[in-house]
Amino acid sequence: MANYSEKIWKTRKIRINTEARLNKWATIFDILIPLYSLNFIIITILPIAKKDDWISFISITGSLIILVVSIVVANRNHKIRAYKMMLHYIKLDQIYTRIQSANEADKESIYNEYLNELTTIENHNNSDYLKTIIESRNDEGSGFPQVGKVNFLKYYLIKLVSYVIILFLFGLPVLIDLLIIL
Repeated sequence: MANYSEKIWKTRKIRINTEARLNKWATIFDILIPLYSLNFIIITILPIAKKDDWISFISITGSLIILVVSIVVANRNHKIRAYKMMLHYIKLDQIYTRIQSANEADKESIYNEYLNELTTIENHNNSDYLKTIIESRNDEGSGFPQVGKVNFLKYYLIKLVSYVIILFLFGLPVLIDLLIIL
């Protein structure tokens, strides 16, 4: 029989893949259900477009898109998740402070507390990790690996895509208004 450490490691890796698969399907359905709802609503209001009342059609469709997007975004609970993450890193800071001054006999129980705390919240994503290692690249003894060119490129590409998406989302209403006016 394989040793306990190997079993724990394998189970851990499998659980990571399971969590990723479940999150992927949750995201897909979070998008698909409102998308299908929006599609059927648009089909219902399409006759307005056939009457050459494009401003009404665009206004109704835009309102419905905003409704669907707001439902999708609200379901992601960004503020709640951010607040939980803040409470989590405060707790980790407390654990870190305690383990720094603990004697060897107490370190294992404090470390177990750390492991238990990790189970109370979602894991970070790759962009959070990349940002942290890039920000810590000049900190001696940070414990993070050296930042390679590939990680630098990945991080700044993620950042660029994020800015483009934000710019698009803020610019879209202005673009729609300009198209209606012209």
